[in-house]
Amino acid sequence: MSVKYHIDHYVVDYRPDGRYGKRLRKHLPVTIQTEEEAKAMERLVKDALTFGKQEEVSVSDEPVSKLFSKYLDWYEINRSKTTYQDLVYIKKYIDNILGKERTESININNLEFYKKMRLASERKPSNRTINKELAYFSGFLHWCAKHGYITMRQFKVESLPYKRPIPVVLSVDEVFRILAAAEPFYRAYFGCLYSLGLRASEARNLKWGDIDLEMNTVTVKQKGGSLKRLPMNELLVVGLSALQRAKDDDDYYVFESKRIKGQPISNSRKALHEAVKKAKIGKHVYPHLFRHSIATHLMAKNVNMRVIQKYLGHTSISTTEFYTHVDIHGLMEATKVVDGLSAGRSPNTDICPQAIELIPMDKEQTTVSDSVN
Repeated sequence: MSVKYHIDHYVVDYRPDGRYGKRLRKHLPVTIQTEEEAKAMERLVKDALTFGKQEEVSVSDEPVSKLFSKYLDWYEINRSKTTYQDLVYIKKYIDNILGKERTESININNLEFYKKMRLASERKPSNRTINKELAYFSGFLHWCAKHGYITMRQFKVESLPYKRPIPVVLSVDEVFRILAAAEPFYRAYFGCLYSLGLRASEARNLKWGDIDLEMNTVTVKQKGGSLKRLPMNELLVVGLSALQRAKDDDDYYVFESKRIKGQPISNSRKALHEAVKKAKIGKHVYPHLFRHSIATHLMAKNVNMRVIQKYLGHTSISTTEFYTHVDIHGLMEATKVVDGLSAGRSPNTDICPQAIELIPMDKEQTTVSDSVN
């Protein structure tokens, strides 16, 4: 193993199979301009090779690039299309940095090397982006182990520091103004994003077979494939009923694309932009903001956090707890209470009268059913 300077960058030259094996090269980013930095990267490569030789078990000799392509083929059929597109995008970075490594030999040193390579790149990505890429790669390794390509190894890569920004959410009044301004098709769609707290992909993939207009419930396939059943408020029932097809076919998408027959809509941003403009909302509004907003509104109404967790389909309560930081409305209501007491009057602490109709709360029948596999 050696480090050489080539034209304008360093190259780590090594033979993973020993002196007589195939020679590989890792071209380091041009931002690494000192021999000391290059040697540090070389040590990571060397540590990764040494770690791999500690275990003689070899389930598969296939490199990362080849198995990742198989993973993509499987993912395209079995998982979210949106996440699949993310995986296709990051494959070029994985192939460039780890693609030639044996998947069986991948260890924590390889992943630390990956982090350093991405951080040293000319177009340095954010820490959040690198963390997301590593999370995707972890999912890939888990898939490889599950399908017998590698042995299962337990190691944890420390995430790069990242503080999630607190979104500026919509008020209930602003949500209703947007819904009123949207055309009926998108009014129902945005209503699903808000009143059911759905992710855009979950709402897009709803089929009429998932909607029970007699029981006012909807069955949602969540991220990861599990199912949950949610109650629908009257406003959403009315909106969906207006879209009901003359031909009752459970396999039709509720929000079918007008351009591609038999497929769900792919993007609602243009329709949302027009509704926001018509409603005269000055905030930056994007589809996922409806989900942020309903979570914040439920929190402000003191709905049990476990109920909110199930309602939104969060796997971890810590994700739900994030909205305790977003709930500025709750703090404002507390201020109104103080003002009311000091003035000797009874304050009105409702966020909005319409919210009682839209947000299910404090009733046993509104508790979300447990997710099933």
